[in-house]
Amino acid sequence: MSKHIVDQVIEILKNDDVFWRKSNLYMYYYLFDNGMGSPGTTTLCNNKIKDQNFHNLCYDLEGILNNWHDICEGKESNYDKYCERLIYWLYGKIRTIKADATNIYYLYESLNSILKNKPLKNKNHACNKIYESKVYDMRVLKDKRELYDFVEIYNIIETKLKENDKNKVLYCEYVQYIFELFKKVEAKGKYGVYNNEVMHFQNKFLNKDDTLESLDKLCPNMCIKSVFDKSSRTLCPSNRAVVAPVQLNTKRCESTTTEYPDKSQSGMEKYDRILKNLDADKIYKKLNDNKDIKQYCSDCNDVLALEETYPGITVLCKKLARNLRTNMSDIQNDVTNARDRCSYFIHWTYGELKKIFNINSRNIHSIPEVSKVLDVGTKINNELMLKDILDNSASIQKVFDSKAELSREFFKNFKVNQLNGKNTQLSKLIAEKLVYSREVSKHKPCFHYFDCKLDECMEMKNLHDYFKNFESMKDKIAGANNNRKLYCEYVAYIYGLYEKHEEDCCTCYFASDKCVENCPHYFNCEEKYDPYNFYSALKCDEILLGKKITKKVGKPKNINHEAIMKAENVNQHILTEKENAESAEYGDLPSDSFPSFALSVFTFLGILLMVFIFYKFTPLGTWYNRRALKKKRNYADFYEEYNESLMMNQSEQVIGNPQNRRLRISYQTG
Repeated sequence: MSKHIVDQVIEILKNDDVFWRKSNLYMYYYLFDNGMGSPGTTTLCNNKIKDQNFHNLCYDLEGILNNWHDICEGKESNYDKYCERLIYWLYGKIRTIKADATNIYYLYESLNSILKNKPLKNKNHACNKIYESKVYDMRVLKDKRELYDFVEIYNIIETKLKENDKNKVLYCEYVQYIFELFKKVEAKGKYGVYNNEVMHFQNKFLNKDDTLESLDKLCPNMCIKSVFDKSSRTLCPSNRAVVAPVQLNTKRCESTTTEYPDKSQSGMEKYDRILKNLDADKIYKKLNDNKDIKQYCSDCNDVLALEETYPGITVLCKKLARNLRTNMSDIQNDVTNARDRCSYFIHWTYGELKKIFNINSRNIHSIPEVSKVLDVGTKINNELMLKDILDNSASIQKVFDSKAELSREFFKNFKVNQLNGKNTQLSKLIAEKLVYSREVSKHKPCFHYFDCKLDECMEMKNLHDYFKNFESMKDKIAGANNNRKLYCEYVAYIYGLYEKHEEDCCTCYFASDKCVENCPHYFNCEEKYDPYNFYSALKCDEILLGKKITKKVGKPKNINHEAIMKAENVNQHILTEKENAESAEYGDLPSDSFPSFALSVFTFLGILLMVFIFYKFTPLGTWYNRRALKKKRNYADFYEEYNESLMMNQSEQVIGNPQNRRLRISYQTG
């Protein structure tokens, strides 16, 4: 059905004199369109509105509200209905102008100022609540306006249908389009931002069997009567008209059951016997199950084209879509922590991709065929996040408004404090200007954000699995007489990976038993996980001749935190705010004493020599390198801690492999 079916119908109706006589709604839309403002004379329209069309709209709104009593024909009883129409007229104007979110924001702020400056006498009138009805999403504005208008002009449409108007087919398509839209909105559950429109529609059609029966006869084969049938999300689900290629693709996808052969040749196959049925293996089996994957074909139409070249890739895509759309429900009882479930999901995906592609020369996000599969996950994550945000739009708006107010107040104080020479923390101001995902959405997306070569991805997966299997492996190793050599070979392999990744993944400090973990999704820095403990318990040096391991990996070289902080303070050009931020950042880290006699020597050597000696003879150089790495590797949970600036698009960082350090933007606003 045409995307512009609504515009076609309204255009036809506007050329009909009967429509203008019977439609109070569009009479008032016409009245509002002509505007009553005096451009350039108001002081209430925010000068931050950059779009001139929005400035004019603001002037019109002020003029309309200044003349509200006359518009309502002097009857206060008309206020609510007319205010309701003004809200939907405003939705239509914003959607038509198509300005960015910043201009929309300042338009709403201007409207709020206008209402406060000249409020209507009765605070319960809908006009005083226009500001609370603000919406920024263009698609939501469109859907709300279309649903509302249809109910208001339905009687005119019904009359046209009964008269067998020459445009009857188009009117029936319009009815079907709106009923489908209602089904889609109602399926969201609690309705959220669409609550008023759903109630409005239900008041018109729910429990009105005669109306629906009549409409069903006027527009046959459109299943109009099923609009309130909760068992289906669409009208006529069994015989719904579908574009032929999509229908063919869906059937082909559903019939595709080819499993992909394992081309990985990773060398891990020989350890299957000892890793089978350990904790990680059980989780991967559930993620890899074929249960209920047919219904996720619509997510995999783009991937289906790769099936001939990469047999089994469609099945993998369907599994991936199922796992994301069900929020990995099959493993929730086994893995209660959402972050851990996401880690399992990421490593499972990369492990399965390795079986299909086995390309090691390029990072996975730069391989077009792999990106197509991973893009399916990105789209699903964005869709689920958007749905959750729309369903909770009212509470989200309160968060944004609260943050904006806090930010404005703090910024006023910030400038005053600067003038008075008082210390202020810039980081505190920045924190007030950010809105975190956890504040606007309960849904926790899981993005494929490691960008690594497949071999590197497998190293991370194998380390991840080692840590997850650690407890269950301890029990098996205790009675590992039959497979002792195999266990020793596995532990020796993990020892090599552990040694290779530990320094990048763990930052340790003097006078502290614990290290900061830089790679929480695949590495644990606790010393009990050192593979040498297993190696020693198995007495592997008696079995693995020529591969002897004589000592623990141990913790990486310690960093003297206090020395580093004192070295940093040498730089006189560091801003006060940066110093405050640095001290806040490291405030919780362990501290230890730095020899005072050394400081005396450094004083005589001078600033340059002191910095040189710090760099050469303390862990300062190591610290700088690690710090640079950590700036690239933002190890706060990608699916939990991404944040967005007010009224700005979100973007996220892809975590690079520590050996590779390549970053890639993987997420855009849906």
